[in-house]
Amino acid sequence: MIDWILTELEKQPSRLFYEKELGGRDAHEFARLKEGKLLTYAQPDDHGDVYGLGQRLPLTVKKIRGQYWAFSEDDSEADPILLERSDLNRYRLCLEQFAQQLRLVNSLSGASFQLDRRQFFLGEKSVDSQKVAFIFGLFDADRGAKNLLLSLPAQLGRKVDSIVVITPSYEAGSALLASQLQSMKIHVVPRRATEDWRVDVSTLLREVPGGLPASKLTAEQEGDYERYGYNCKLPLYITGRRTDSGSNLVEVGGTFVEIGEVPFSLFLRLVLELRRNKVGTVPKTELKSEGYLSEDGEYQSIGRLRQCFVRALGDLHPNKFVEAHPPKMLRISVHPYLITWDAEKLSAHDDPRIRELAKQLTRVAYEG
Repeated sequence: MIDWILTELEKQPSRLFYEKELGGRDAHEFARLKEGKLLTYAQPDDHGDVYGLGQRLPLTVKKIRGQYWAFSEDDSEADPILLERSDLNRYRLCLEQFAQQLRLVNSLSGASFQLDRRQFFLGEKSVDSQKVAFIFGLFDADRGAKNLLLSLPAQLGRKVDSIVVITPSYEAGSALLASQLQSMKIHVVPRRATEDWRVDVSTLLREVPGGLPASKLTAEQEGDYERYGYNCKLPLYITGRRTDSGSNLVEVGGTFVEIGEVPFSLFLRLVLELRRNKVGTVPKTELKSEGYLSEDGEYQSIGRLRQCFVRALGDLHPNKFVEAHPPKMLRISVHPYLITWDAEKLSAHDDPRIRELAKQLTRVAYEG
C-alpha cells in the first residue's frame, strides 16, 4: 500500500488519505503503517472541513446541531450528505519518517531536511571517492520536475560530485531533460530501479554522463585552426536522441540544441564532409543535387540550421559556425576532433537518410 500512497503523492504532495480508503485497501497494512508512524492522524477542522471521498468535487462540511453535513457549493439543488464523525478521519504520510527509512537502507550521513513541497534532502555518502547527495522527489510530469531538478546543485549550496533523486515512479520523459540531467550528473532513479529503495550508486557513476571529448587541443590540432581557419573551439556531441516533438538533440559545449529533421540531415552531411577531410567544404550545388538544399530555398535552409545554434555559440555568430567558405561552399567551422556522436542511436533513427549518414560517419571514423 505504501507504493500506492507514494504514487498518489507524486500527483499531489499535500494529499490526505481517508481512513475508509486506506482500511478498504488493506486493513492489516494500514494498521502496520500507523504503528510504524509512517501514517499520522490529520486532525479535522470542525469549522471549515471538506469531504472528497468518492466525490467529483470536494463537498463543504458543516457541523449542525452536533451532526456533520456535506454540501455541494457548485450544485445548490443537490441534497446534503449526512456524515459520521469517522468519515472525516484522514491520515498523511510522515515524510520525515519515510526519509529516515531511505537514509538507513542507503547508509546515508548528514542532516536531512525538506527542500520544498516536492523534494526532501536525505543525506550524503562517498562512493569511489565521489561525494553523492541523495534526494527523495515527488514528481508526476517533466513540466513540474524540470526546474526543481535542474536547480538542485544551486539549492544544495555544497560541493557534491553527483546527485541521486529517488522517486516512487517518475523518470524524465523528455529526451532533452534526460540529457540535461545527465550532463549535470543528476540521476533520477524510480522505485522499480532500486533494490527495496536501495540505489546501487557505483553502477550509476560508471555510466558515461555524456559524449563530449576533452576540448584541449594538441599542438597539431591548434595548428589546424591556423591552417584551415576554423572559427569554433566548442566540442560537439551528436546524441542521437530526439525530443517529444521529434527534434534531434546535439550538445554544444555543454548546451543542448534542438534541430529539426531537415536541417539535421544537412548538418550531418556537413559533419561527414569534415570527417572525410579537414577542409570540410561542400559545394552548394552538390548539396542541392543530393537533396540537402532546395533549389529555390537555399538561404532559408541554411538560415534554419544556423538558427538552431544561436544560443549555444556564445559570442560566435552562427554564420561563422555554419560557414559559407568560400561563398559557394558550406561547412561546419570546427575541428573534426571536437565532433563525436552516438553511432548506435543514430543508426536506429527513423529517417533512412540519417541512418545512411550515420553508417558513412562510422565507416569514415573507423578508416581514419
